[in-house]
Amino acid sequence: MFITALIIITIFAVGNFAKTTIPVVNIFNVIKSKSDEIVQSTGKVGYINQKNVKANYDCVVTDIFIKENDNVKKNDEILKVAVVELPSNIDMGNISKIIDKYKNYDISQAEYKTIVAPESGTVTSFKIQKGDIITKGTGLFTITDKSGLSVKLNINENQISKIQEGQSVTITGNAFDKKSYTGKVISIADEAEETATDIGRETTIEVPDEEIKRGYTAKCAIIIASDDSSIIVPYESLGSDNKGDYVYKFQNRRAEKQYVIIECELTDGAKIKSGLKDGDRIIKNISELSDSEAQAIHIEGE
Repeated sequence: MFITALIIITIFAVGNFAKTTIPVVNIFNVIKSKSDEIVQSTGKVGYINQKNVKANYDCVVTDIFIKENDNVKKNDEILKVAVVELPSNIDMGNISKIIDKYKNYDISQAEYKTIVAPESGTVTSFKIQKGDIITKGTGLFTITDKSGLSVKLNINENQISKIQEGQSVTITGNAFDKKSYTGKVISIADEAEETATDIGRETTIEVPDEEIKRGYTAKCAIIIASDDSSIIVPYESLGSDNKGDYVYKFQNRRAEKQYVIIECELTDGAKIKSGLKDGDRIIKNISELSDSEAQAIHIEGE
């Protein structure tokens, strides 16, 4: 009896020892799924169409026909100015001297011009008063279309060639209560603009105005390509050595190293170009494995 009991205890102990030395892993089932290639950028939510009007010449404001927040139609008269010639080295920091110079300036012989609304909408950012002296390039007012919302993005010059009008956009943000919205690209500027950090072209994204408010910060993912038959694996299933990137396939109760070629990296994993197929089973948590070509494993829960 003693010998039989000793044999049973020994077998049990050896079995437990084997289990503790053989790694316990999780299995990931490889299936074809949809993947999106995206270009990401962040911007502020504003009205869908805003046209800034600037002075094309030095002038003195002689008449004002509207007030801020008035609704106007295209070509409605906004203000009248007398074109004047200001010094080329004008110091706007010392505007009082300029005002004194033109206080009694005879503009009766000056050329008068009427500035009109370039589009229909609401007059905003209008702070001009009669008698103001305006230098060329100064902003006069903005015509705002309040019928919808948009996000203005500055897309890097290295990525702008991938962007086209009509592309779908996934919109998220800290103020959106973990919700995402779908918009689309509605316009791309013809010319690039230089910002403090980059050079790019302004791209306008139309957004639904359900719960999104003007002034919110919006994170936009422009979908430039979609693939419904992608092989995507989690990053924790991937390893790399001097031969390349690899996964461990689950075959014959063993983990066997399989080299793969990664096409691109996505938010939720890596898209595999070759090396795996639909229906393959791979080890999800390869950090539990030793660095060998093949090894015995236990599957968690079995």
